[in-house]
Amino acid sequence: MKCNIYPIFTEEELAKLMWFKGDELSKYIAKRVSKDGFLVLPKSYVDKDKLSVKDVSKGPCVFYKGGKCTIEDYKPIFCKINIPVSNEDRLAGYLELTDEFKLSNLNKIREIEDYSNPKVIKKHNKHLKEDLIYFFMLGYLDQLLGDPDDIEDKKKVADGLYVESKYYLYKYRGDKRKGYTIRPLRLKYLTTDKKEYKDIVNYINRISKRFYYYPQGYIKFLERKMNQLLKGISFKPNGINPKDPEDVFFLISIMTNLYKRNFINKNKWKGFVNDDVIYNYMKYYIEKRTGEEYSFKSLSHPEIENKVKNVEMVYNSIIKNK
Repeated sequence: MKCNIYPIFTEEELAKLMWFKGDELSKYIAKRVSKDGFLVLPKSYVDKDKLSVKDVSKGPCVFYKGGKCTIEDYKPIFCKINIPVSNEDRLAGYLELTDEFKLSNLNKIREIEDYSNPKVIKKHNKHLKEDLIYFFMLGYLDQLLGDPDDIEDKKKVADGLYVESKYYLYKYRGDKRKGYTIRPLRLKYLTTDKKEYKDIVNYINRISKRFYYYPQGYIKFLERKMNQLLKGISFKPNGINPKDPEDVFFLISIMTNLYKRNFINKNKWKGFVNDDVIYNYMKYYIEKRTGEEYSFKSLSHPEIENKVKNVEMVYNSIIKNK
């Protein structure tokens, strides 16, 4: 039978399974068997450091119960490849191994630090203003990306603009814990087939990915700090529409343009911003919305003015924050 073999997952497949079926997976253990290959095994294998192909191909798969697969929607590609050979040969061929392979732990997976550690707090707070500036941008971006727990891995959000998902594993080590736990991470990002969006979308995705690996405690701290700063601002009407992707991209361009000359050569964001990307998008957006050729004066056009002023007020509030 095809299910008389333990399944092999790529990191992304395993992380996705953990994201959506964590309770099911918690009954078993995962072991790395190749650079991007992970076996899901019964917990009886927890202390083993070697395993033969013959052992693994005895099965049945840990997710095969009552004559059906309990993770049907999250099966790895391994389960979908039909190779007319024995289970042993199928597994060995898939792993490019022979008779025996070494089981290893997951310690090479990226770690997300614990924010209760004073050293971690000092490291992140060193660039708090810059992070708040980008965090404000991402607050609008998150509204485009949608529910972090939805089941769609690709959806259309506007003409030529889509949200897609990738999954990763990370390890979390509490400050007082000797070991670590493995957790899944879902990264939502934008894709586009519109040339006007291509460069700005790539820039936005780089920002977004960096924040995904920040400590959760720090993200919560940024959220509280940002809310405090926004309470003191009286926004003008007809500002950025958070449901309009082009408005959100314009906000990101304006905020970046305001901050980059003050910070871009002094901190960890150095080299992150390309002037041409920001300029080209602002030019595209303003000419489309005003019908006029782009110039510095066009930032005070009635269709644009309040959008710019609202962003400037947030920027100034962040810069003045102590």
